[in-house]
Amino acid sequence: MARKQSINVFGKADHNVTIYLLLGQLIIHWANNESLFLRILHGLVGTTMKDASTLFHSHKNTMGRLDLILALGNGKIADAPLKVELASLVSKFKGLSRTRNFFAHAMFNYDEELRIVDASGVTFDNKNQVFTNELRRFTPATINEINDANTKAVELNRDLWKFAMKLDTHFGREPEMPQQVPSQLLDELREPQSPPSTQIGE
Repeated sequence: MARKQSINVFGKADHNVTIYLLLGQLIIHWANNESLFLRILHGLVGTTMKDASTLFHSHKNTMGRLDLILALGNGKIADAPLKVELASLVSKFKGLSRTRNFFAHAMFNYDEELRIVDASGVTFDNKNQVFTNELRRFTPATINEINDANTKAVELNRDLWKFAMKLDTHFGREPEMPQQVPSQLLDELREPQSPPSTQIGE
């Protein structure tokens, strides 16, 4: 049996712990999903994971890595529905990234009783090409938004794994199963995936 540990919760615990928990999950789920795009890049380039990792990390930010994956996907994937699926997965991840990036880089403000009351950050308006300041109060709506983002991130993680395995099949490789994951997820991934309409060699 694991030994129980006590953890310190800064501020008003009965209020702050929900926020800490939600934001902690958001950071972890987002990072796990980003790592699966490395797995997808590995499937696209068809080389060693070490080489794929070097290529992935040579791009200094996530958007650059996603652009690389989309470009390779459009150039190497012959099956049109598979290309559409990749674009959809990238789009969903970008949507989650907006939520994650705001809270990951925000400044958090406390009231006199040390309850977290809001987060202030800077967002970039792509349409007008300007930076704007944004203040997000921790209302029930904000809590629900972060909770919903976490739920979507977990669902996206499974979709990314399924896509990576379909990509292996598309290029004529044995699908590579994830390591050290719950048996329920392995069973789900082992279910036959919709095969691509075309298969090509590397």
